[in-house]
Amino acid sequence: SEDWMVLEKAWQSEKISTKDCLIGQMKDIRISRKDLSRYLAAVEIDSYFVKIIELLRSEGVTPVILSDNFKVIIEEILANNDIKGIPMFANHLEFKGEELIPSFPYSNPSCPNCAHCKKTHFIHDKSMDHPVVYVGDCRSDICAAMEADIVFAKYTLLAHFNKLNR
Repeated sequence: SEDWMVLEKAWQSEKISTKDCLIGQMKDIRISRKDLSRYLAAVEIDSYFVKIIELLRSEGVTPVILSDNFKVIIEEILANNDIKGIPMFANHLEFKGEELIPSFPYSNPSCPNCAHCKKTHFIHDKSMDHPVVYVGDCRSDICAAMEADIVFAKYTLLAHFNKLNR
């Protein structure tokens, strides 16, 4: 339905939160677990993601996925692309027949724009001896990226930093 795109545009223009966008989008989707798996089988990982994971591991850094997407979807995409062993914090998605039920275990009332307050997973590490490296590409990465020491950014996140530097 076109409602999905209306919600996406409202989210991109910062008129609604990520959580409201995801709740609205999931409400109208009807798909079985089997059909979703069939769809996800064709999703390819950005080759730079794999290169960054390899770089981090070669430097003794444990990568962690912090996502506003849904854990079940990310796990399947990673498995389909033969990527293993990355700890992950993401939103939850349950199936009730063909209905998708989202939940947001990492939401934070003091961070109303995000469905998953990613910065809470590493903000306490800022006092430690090592830098926090963050990789992101969209609006839901802005809060966390602002707390990181080193940021690899593209798309909307890069545009945000470019605006700050003008």
